[in-house]
Amino acid sequence: MSMDPSIIARVEDRLFSARIRHETEAAERRRELYAKYPRLRELDAELGSTMAGILRANASSGEDYRPKLEQLKRRNLERQAERAEILKRAGLSPSALEPDYDCRDCGDTGFLRDGTPCKCLLRGYRDEQLSELERRLPVRRATFASFDEKLYSDEVDESWGVSPRENAVAVRDACRSFASRRSAGNIVLCGGAGVGKTFLASCVAAEASEHCFSVVCRQMTEVVSLYEREKFTRDDDTREAARAEIERLCGCDVLIIDGLGSEFRAPFVVTVLLSLFASRMSPDRRTLICTSVDEREFESRYDAETASRLKGDFDVLPIFGRDLRVKE
Repeated sequence: MSMDPSIIARVEDRLFSARIRHETEAAERRRELYAKYPRLRELDAELGSTMAGILRANASSGEDYRPKLEQLKRRNLERQAERAEILKRAGLSPSALEPDYDCRDCGDTGFLRDGTPCKCLLRGYRDEQLSELERRLPVRRATFASFDEKLYSDEVDESWGVSPRENAVAVRDACRSFASRRSAGNIVLCGGAGVGKTFLASCVAAEASEHCFSVVCRQMTEVVSLYEREKFTRDDDTREAARAEIERLCGCDVLIIDGLGSEFRAPFVVTVLLSLFASRMSPDRRTLICTSVDEREFESRYDAETASRLKGDFDVLPIFGRDLRVKE
């Protein structure tokens, strides 16, 4: 699992803002309570110095450190009890002077004491990624559980030897395994308009996001445009922005390319596809392609090498049946 650095940065910025807000609010509460209860300020100062003394006593190698340590601990407990009593009389909890972090596990830092990501960071990453994906895919309402196989006909299609429903269920199961990494390999979803390719791609994106895999989705026309800007533009900022986005395409855990075949036919498209495929040869990087181009047309639309890569490095899964977007 390699979470997208650009998304992580946005989540960490929000956590940082929340942490600063809560710490600022706590500082203001302390200022007001210290003014109203001066003894609280004195106690907090004493507790701070007592704790420092306990730490020094623990680190001491002298023979007399134990009695001193016990004395410091008793004093610490007495001051804590007095402090709690003042807060109780004021109708406040013992933690009233501390920041009220959104996440008490990590203090809104995003990481636990052992350095592992906190659940709040993972949750924020998932939500941020889904929000980004939602601009292109219906990830909030597309789940494998909501995939309705009954929309497909049970009548066997003689040209395929199975019914659209039986085939759709098999493709759904393959996509689910792909999303959760239970199976190896890449996928090409082939089929006409409205047979469920984009819905299944959305299910993959949502499921992979739940596992905190980095997921990027782009239309094929967008992919080609990025490579064109990176290669041909003279503006440095535009070129660097395109290059950074291409690095996201090449490095993410799951790349979804929608609309393969909707781009203009050009030799440069073949160069883009082969470059992208080569950059994603790692078993940790998976690619799902949605296309209306029939498998038999790969070579005529692109070239022999690209067709070979699509057929050899991908499981080509056809989906067939009526257009589900057209109401009967």
